[in-house]
Amino acid sequence: MDRPHFVNLDAAPGDVAIQWAAGKLAQAHAESGATEHGPRIVVGLTTSPKPGIWHGLDDVHLPEGDDSFVIACHKDAPELLVWGTTTRGVVYGLLELADRLAHGAAVTAKDFVTPMVRSPKARLRSVSRCFSSEIEDKGWFHDREGWRRYLDMLATNRFNRVALTFGMPYNYPYQNGYLTDVYLHFAYPFLVAPEGHDVRVRELSDDERADNLETLQFIGREAERRGLEFHLGLWTHGYDFDDTPRANYTINGITPDNHAAYCRDALHALLVAVPQIRGVTLRVHIEGGVPEASYDFWSVVFQGIARTGRPIEVDLHAKGVEPKLIDTAIRSGLPVNISPKYLAEHMGLPYHQAAIRREESPPAGDVPSAMSFSEGSRRFLRYSYGDLLSRARDYSVSFRIWPGTQRILLWGDPDIAGGYGQLSTIAGATGVEICEPLSYKGRMGSGQPGGRFNYTDGALIPKFDWQKHEIFYRIWGRQLHDAAAEGPELLRLLDSRCGDAADDVAKALTGIGGVLNIVTQAYGPSACNHYYWPEIYDNLSLINPPGQLPYGDDFDQPGRFGNAPTFDPQLFANPAQYATEALADRQSHRYTPLDVAGWLDARAETGLAAAKAAEARNGADLPETRRILADVRILAGIARFFAAKFRAGCSWEIYLKTGDPELFRAAKRQYAAAIEHWKSAADTGTKIYQRNLSCGPFTWLQGNWADRVQAMVRDLNDIEAWHVDTRLPLSADADTLARVKALIAQGGRMQTAAAGHAPPSAFVPGAPVKLRLARRADWFAAPVLHYRRLNQAESWLQSEMTPDGADYMATIPGLYTESDFELQYYFSVETPAGPCLMPGLTADLSNQPYFVLCAENTPKGDDR
Repeated sequence: MDRPHFVNLDAAPGDVAIQWAAGKLAQAHAESGATEHGPRIVVGLTTSPKPGIWHGLDDVHLPEGDDSFVIACHKDAPELLVWGTTTRGVVYGLLELADRLAHGAAVTAKDFVTPMVRSPKARLRSVSRCFSSEIEDKGWFHDREGWRRYLDMLATNRFNRVALTFGMPYNYPYQNGYLTDVYLHFAYPFLVAPEGHDVRVRELSDDERADNLETLQFIGREAERRGLEFHLGLWTHGYDFDDTPRANYTINGITPDNHAAYCRDALHALLVAVPQIRGVTLRVHIEGGVPEASYDFWSVVFQGIARTGRPIEVDLHAKGVEPKLIDTAIRSGLPVNISPKYLAEHMGLPYHQAAIRREESPPAGDVPSAMSFSEGSRRFLRYSYGDLLSRARDYSVSFRIWPGTQRILLWGDPDIAGGYGQLSTIAGATGVEICEPLSYKGRMGSGQPGGRFNYTDGALIPKFDWQKHEIFYRIWGRQLHDAAAEGPELLRLLDSRCGDAADDVAKALTGIGGVLNIVTQAYGPSACNHYYWPEIYDNLSLINPPGQLPYGDDFDQPGRFGNAPTFDPQLFANPAQYATEALADRQSHRYTPLDVAGWLDARAETGLAAAKAAEARNGADLPETRRILADVRILAGIARFFAAKFRAGCSWEIYLKTGDPELFRAAKRQYAAAIEHWKSAADTGTKIYQRNLSCGPFTWLQGNWADRVQAMVRDLNDIEAWHVDTRLPLSADADTLARVKALIAQGGRMQTAAAGHAPPSAFVPGAPVKLRLARRADWFAAPVLHYRRLNQAESWLQSEMTPDGADYMATIPGLYTESDFELQYYFSVETPAGPCLMPGLTADLSNQPYFVLCAENTPKGDDR
């Protein structure tokens, strides 16, 4: 097609972002080599398009939300309309056309006879790029071309914010002794020298400090040019500056007397120097280096933001946050956001866990005053939303997905990403920020020259580190924007890079993509990403309790595999709990490890079948294809490892309770199979990846898959020796053992049912809520209603439903609904096929397995 002709109908001619996007479309056309005449591009912004002249708009409800766009074709003329509700919506529409051209597709009017309509539910779609290692990160930090390409990619994939994050790698005071690489950790003196303070980095020249600030200014300008909000994460505001003998940089001049004032003035100087900064993220609990309840300190720091006169958002990381500190931030006159972790420091399924682990409940005893909230009375906020979703709140809430689960391997599950786009808005929350995969690469002084790219095979190393994960960004950004994004839109990148193998490569990646989300949801030996890394898993023994670390201090003893908690104890059972319920002949109203094993095996089979087909096609030897298929095979080995180990854990736990030698042999056989699957992953990984994929200084955060095999084999030998030495007596009768073995053989039995219940449209606080469920003749017993306020600090309640005509009915009492929180509930029932949850998880695992009921007249989103 010929060079597009742009006509600005409503957009301001000087709008920088729209002009930039128009330029990207023109560039994509020029580089495509297209010569055919194509449609003229008409841009609209503030005035709604007239439906009568555009195909399909008569039947389309035009979106109203920010960042929405429509692409439609004219009924009588060779024109395409790109219309947006905001500047950014127009930018997204223009970049959609440019993206099609860039990946080999033509742009014709007939492509849009049915209009393309995209409108986000998640208002926030952010990526955090974290500086963790001077060795591995300094290069990309100062790479101007790299930033332009990276920001182009984020805007094309419909993210609306980029957050550059400093000071996240270390947690004070627990890791003060590990402080080695502190470049940009306490970021201010690496960037600015505010007047009136003699604070400096002894080993840093003034020229280098100026270069750092100039780079930050460049990033801010380039982000704004693309319509991206630019936020700055400042996660550390102190540590023992005079007691860091191993640190590579020394900060001089900070004293208790000037600490707050320096931070205030340095932050103000930084915000003045980079006027594009729209928000600042602050870690305000002890791990950021400032004792909790330091209201005077934070009040002074907030002044540094307020004095700019700009409405810069104060984003408080939720851990340790409590009402007085929130009020302190609000009194600064700035917009305040609280950002809890989505699921601990990991990435699970998209729904918000129905309950937090018991380990995150406030302790009974006293804790040191410096951490009195994060480890004490507000401990329930460490790894989820806690009590932040009150209707009475005067702050916004967004979520952050931490980089604990998957860091090296490719991820690509459109259904799960779309689920996050829908469910990150629970109770009016605004959306989600994703810590990019390489956030912690080289963390805590573990960086290595050349380590950022991870590969030993030079043919697989892209020009920029993020390019390996480009499909990750494409799926996440577009699905967070609108889960209606379709396959070609999500995966056309592969068409231009994988040749004839593209379709099978896409099936392989999307088939296997979410396996580590599943593993994480069902198995949570540690909420902390410092200790638990499912992707390169440090083995937890079936029988021997671990030492203190990595898992020993994060869940109850005995600290063996089968006793490790799940990340949703309300809806997922661990092997020990499964064993107890199975022996009691009690249907579990939670997903069991056997359900999870079935999910993992099915996804591994899908991924491997598609990978095998891709390897037989032209394009199998292209770098993108090779990278993806290698990761698919590694992920399949990990999925099958955990599937087999979950089965082994169930057999082992029942063996411990019964002494049945046949169950011991089953556990041993399943564990041996699990190890073989892990070895297959290790064999693939060792051929192309570096031997040390370091994400921290500890052994369990270093090495690669091959380094984990020895502990697994040792554990397999240990259970054999333990069985011989202990000789457990048989303690269950033959009928019980036969029944339990038959149950294990059936595998996962959980059923789901979506029909038979119509949720009320709303509830009135203080009034009872009557819930009805259509009766079915094959149910063994009356269903049970499970309900709770949307508050992780509270426990779930349940009520057996009673017959009422053709229905069952249960009532949530008015005294319980009288609160500032929405309600959540679900049903469980016993059926001949197994336990059943309503609504439960759908086959793609991307939905919310409970209902959320809002109070009448509850404002939505930012209007609340």
